[in-house]
Amino acid sequence: MRLEINVRASTIIGAVGGGGIGELLRLSIGQGHEAKTLAIVILLFTTVFAVDQFSAWLRRRLVGDHAFQLAQ
Repeated sequence: MRLEINVRASTIIGAVGGGGIGELLRLSIGQGHEAKTLAIVILLFTTVFAVDQFSAWLRRRLVGDHAFQLAQ
């Protein structure tokens, strides 16, 4: 879960000037490299999605499916 939060936070921090993934995105947008910007966005989305899915799978394995069902 911490990895999931770190991936998302590094993008935001970089976008405002702190370095990391977001800085590459910000520089690419600023320099007008549309293809590079699109590639970064797609890779970022794919990475966040994959980490999120892995995190959900791991949580279900550790806690069990019953913890995610609505109380009836």
